[in-house]
Amino acid sequence: MIKGIREAYSPDNANVVDLLTPGQGGGLSFRLEDFENAPNLVSKLKDEVDGPSAYLRDHFEDGTRRRLQSTHPDQPDAALMEALVSDLNRLLKDSSIDYEKVVKGIKLRAETEELLKQKPRSEEMTITLNRMLLEDAFPGAIRRADNIYFKPIFIPVEGKETLVRPADIFKRDIQLNLLRTYLDNMLLVRIPILGTAIHVNDLGLIGGLTLIVLLLMMRTSLSREIKNLNYSFKKATEANRLDEFYHALGMRQLFTIPHMRGEKRNRILSKAPYAVCLLPVLVYLSLAAYDGFTVYLYTRFNKDLLTKPIFETLMKPVASFVLWLVIIEGLCSLIIILLSLRCLERQNYIYYIWDSYWRLLPSISNYCLLEPGVAAHFQNGKEVNKVGIQGILEQIKESAGQPRKVNLVRRIWRAVKEEFSPIVHFLRPKKVAAAQPHLIMIDPDLAELFSNDKQINDTLRQFLKEREKNTTEGEADTI
Repeated sequence: MIKGIREAYSPDNANVVDLLTPGQGGGLSFRLEDFENAPNLVSKLKDEVDGPSAYLRDHFEDGTRRRLQSTHPDQPDAALMEALVSDLNRLLKDSSIDYEKVVKGIKLRAETEELLKQKPRSEEMTITLNRMLLEDAFPGAIRRADNIYFKPIFIPVEGKETLVRPADIFKRDIQLNLLRTYLDNMLLVRIPILGTAIHVNDLGLIGGLTLIVLLLMMRTSLSREIKNLNYSFKKATEANRLDEFYHALGMRQLFTIPHMRGEKRNRILSKAPYAVCLLPVLVYLSLAAYDGFTVYLYTRFNKDLLTKPIFETLMKPVASFVLWLVIIEGLCSLIIILLSLRCLERQNYIYYIWDSYWRLLPSISNYCLLEPGVAAHFQNGKEVNKVGIQGILEQIKESAGQPRKVNLVRRIWRAVKEEFSPIVHFLRPKKVAAAQPHLIMIDPDLAELFSNDKQINDTLRQFLKEREKNTTEGEADTI
């Protein structure tokens, strides 16, 4: 029997398809190869006047009866055998048979007798009983369906020996597996990477502990950042390098957005760290509120169930577990709120440190980025300081306010130079290295005259034009 059950549960067994359609006869339906001795079967159906043969003849189709009477038992034709298969399969589902009259004189198996005693019978049991009766009524003519799917066995059910087919057990297992799969999808949350599953009722506890650990780590990190900022800014101030250190450190910030020279701080992005501190509270409070709401709905709409005795045995442990779960989620919510507020206070203090040292910085930086065209003439801040921006401005004002004298010779010389300078440059090309932008440091007094690097570059470019013009005029006067 154990071997048969193992074969029954094998996925390679082709009768699994028949098992899933028992209402159609399934694996118990007759086929031509089930008639091991067709002449013997035809002879009994044709000649016996009582018992199952008489009952079958009376319930055959008219065409089947005519073929049966006109056919010689020793040579049954194919048309008759196909008609017998069709009628016998139809009669397998007949539950109106008077079994007491039909089984007289038939030696029945113990399984058949046990199945006869069971009432009421389902359609599957009726098909099984009728097939077994035909096998017992025509031994040697009809092959026994010994397939373990449909061979009844005795198993103890509630202390009583009950006749059950392994097919029924197999079907029940399929239904239980489908139900288990459905419940797993409803009650379990699967983790994609780890390949494990967490019960939905445990999600609040595990999620709460996870958020508490993350907030503790964040709280520790923010406290360390505050200590490091205070120490670093203090040392940079003592070394008179606060401006450079502030901007160098500000460029490395990802979670904090301090003030930076040359740009306006985005107010929305600067508040993003506060939202990150409050997100754990919002998420976990939503989860805890939903769990509490479901418990409230259960107690409200199942008052009758709570008063039944079954609640004491089945539902009371579940309700006790859910109650403890809600209490634990409440404690986790309180801890998460306290840690989030503490992280919020630490993050706000970090912004306070940055803003405090921002107010200590000079309003104008004495660093200037020269453009390529200007950097080719001024290699460092000393040259710019030597020229003096203030002197440059005065020179530009004076040149703009003085009336220009018309010099015919100078005009002619300038026109000739402009006309032939492309030819001269083509015949004698000068190798000029490409100028690159250059960062210089100028005097603070000069830096206060301008609000940005562009004004400094424009002023120096105007100075170079005036100097070139004066040089050209001097050459023309010499000529």
